Amino acid sequence: MFLIATAAAMWYYNVDGSYICTGFKRIIANHAGSFTFAAIIVAIIAMAKQKAAESSQNSSGIGACCLCLLTCFLSMLQDLVETLNHNAVIVMAVSG
Repeated sequence: MFLIATAAAMWYYNVDGSYICTGFKRIIANHAGSFTFAAIIVAIIAMAKQKAAESSQNSSGIGACCLCLLTCFLSMLQDLVETLNHNAVIVMAVSG
């Protein structure tokens, strides 16, 4: 996604050079930490969601209901974070 957004931005602003090579250089030199941080946040939320889902299947009563609600909330949070990460990657690609 980053490479496509970089190529589109370079084409739009008429920047000369290899789009793909420039994109790879930007990933390695400038944005590797940002990608890693975003992946870690998504992974932590996904692990918490999986643990809550497993726990809700093993319990019963009001605890299972609360864990089910927690799973739903974590699922929505994961979708939100993934959407924000998608938009942040595009902004990083366009801004350089």
